[in-house]
Amino acid sequence: MVEYNNLKKNFNIYLDEWKKHTRTCLHHSTTQPMLDCDAYKQIISMGFKVLPLLKRLYDKDSSTDFELDVIKAHGIVRAVRDIVGEDFQIPEEIRGNILKMSSYTKNWLSEPPCAKSTGHL
Repeated sequence: MVEYNNLKKNFNIYLDEWKKHTRTCLHHSTTQPMLDCDAYKQIISMGFKVLPLLKRLYDKDSSTDFELDVIKAHGIVRAVRDIVGEDFQIPEEIRGNILKMSSYTKNWLSEPPCAKSTGHL
């Protein structure tokens, strides 16, 4: 439990840093600058253990937090892919549809194969 609490604490610190970095990248036409961030890299380096925390971001109200809204729409899908690798694939027919990709990712994070690999869902 202590290890998970430390993971969650560190994740939230890095998430806050990632949100600050995202604020500086909003004028870019691609999402790559948003991902070129030490905080993002730290989150990715946490590995499979952080997947449940990424999933929970989808349930957070981001109506007054534009940076979190951008991360939910563009960052989580990429983070899951960077952590999981080829085992996570967005179906061709929904690529480019941000809402469907986010929904697919949230559902994928809830599925038993993912839960089994992380042991935390």
